[in-house]
Amino acid sequence: MPSVVVPEVPNDEESLLDEAIATFEAVLPEGWRMVRQQINSATGRDDGVSLQAPGQSFITFLPEVRLTTSPRDIQRLAADALSQRIRAYSSVNLLFIAPWISPRSRELLTQAGWSYLDLTGNIRIAAPNAALFILTNGAQNDPAPRRRGSVQLRGTRSARLIRFLCDVRPPYGVRELAGATGLNAGWVSQLLGALDAQALIDRNRRGEVTGTDPKALINRWAESYDVLKTNKARSYIAPNGARRALEALGEQVNVPRWSLTGSFAAVALAPVAAPSLLLVYTDEVDQLARALDLLPAAQGADVALLRPYDEAVWQRPLVGARVPTVGPSQLAVDCLTGTGRMPAEGEAVLDWMQDNEDTWRVPSLADLQ
Repeated sequence: MPSVVVPEVPNDEESLLDEAIATFEAVLPEGWRMVRQQINSATGRDDGVSLQAPGQSFITFLPEVRLTTSPRDIQRLAADALSQRIRAYSSVNLLFIAPWISPRSRELLTQAGWSYLDLTGNIRIAAPNAALFILTNGAQNDPAPRRRGSVQLRGTRSARLIRFLCDVRPPYGVRELAGATGLNAGWVSQLLGALDAQALIDRNRRGEVTGTDPKALINRWAESYDVLKTNKARSYIAPNGARRALEALGEQVNVPRWSLTGSFAAVALAPVAAPSLLLVYTDEVDQLARALDLLPAAQGADVALLRPYDEAVWQRPLVGARVPTVGPSQLAVDCLTGTGRMPAEGEAVLDWMQDNEDTWRVPSLADLQ
């Protein structure tokens, strides 16, 4: 796959618009072009851009150009100025332009029905009034250097807090979150600020969390997590097959603490395909492997035993499961970052979580046991 070429970021919106047009024209078929023009409306004139294919009329876009942006900015713009401006035009499509647009921002723009374009090649041009759709992918990570001291949404502490935000309905404040998760209050405050900027949570003026988006939080968590790498995994072959190994595990009495995850857990909530790889968390990998007569394997494994990345794995397990099973939020991220068909199973688990929130989510902090 060719590397993404990142041009120098312009320092003014006019230059950025010109660079964006050039970036877009580079991926257009021969004979297509995009031009700048004035758009007339009942409220006056505005700068617009138009796309023209050979022998077709112009498709007009109203560009919103930003030198910097964040998912929270996108949410606010959708609710305020942009939504009001676009209503003033009858046949104009909205085009958001920035040097780089994050995956979360692109998700929000897509949900709002906007087109977008950045200088790394992340392009989505949707014009329903002209039956036009163009989609290309550019940089998935911010090409600009990260500011020193900014909190990163990765690592054990972030995962623990994200799981809690998914599993327990708000409201709650920084100190309550710190106490419930065993994390430093100052660090929790910083991470909440980062999550708020990405429109993954909502907060009031006092900084209390008032709303969360579990699906978006888990998808964001999955960007820096890998079930077989974040956890210490060892691969095995079960002599009688993975399904029989799980049955034997359920029959064992004197075995270390364990919890099921992956395909064999997902199939009970949202079946996608017959499970084949058995994933089990345990504190004592060697002891559990001996109890099940598993054979170490570098290739062709059908069992993987995982030493957990954090104690959070054991918290808030799936209620009503036949065998010990991780909570839905942990299960979803494990599947999303797994192998084979597991990402599809992860998406199915996320859908199940949205449809069955009352069955797995703790109603409030006061209900947490």
